[in-house]
Amino acid sequence: MPRWMLCNGASGATGFDELWAARESRRTAHPAVGGSWFSVKCAGWPLFAEPTKPSRGDSALQLSGHLDEDVTPHAWAVRARQAVGGTLLTVLDGSHGSLSRLPCAAKAVTFFRTGQTTGGTCPGVQ
Repeated sequence: MPRWMLCNGASGATGFDELWAARESRRTAHPAVGGSWFSVKCAGWPLFAEPTKPSRGDSALQLSGHLDEDVTPHAWAVRARQAVGGTLLTVLDGSHGSLSRLPCAAKAVTFFRTGQTTGGTCPGVQ
């Protein structure tokens, strides 16, 4: 995702001190994983855009998520489906970006070619 897309709509802190304090708070609340990720990508970003409130549309939407991934947690894909609709394909692995290397990639490509969505699960990287 381009930096400007991420940072223009970010509703969190943009100062380093605030970002670090949020990380420390997560680490205290969740010692095993709370401090494992830290990014200053939007630190000092000068623009602020009001976040868009998701709404349901009429067009087909194909979502996919990896069940045990930590970069973009599966729960986010579930929440996206709850917020805007669509069909969720769950890849049974924890490998961010593995779909392109799996036989079930054809299911995602079908959506781009035909508009037909596919739900359910597919085996992931072992």
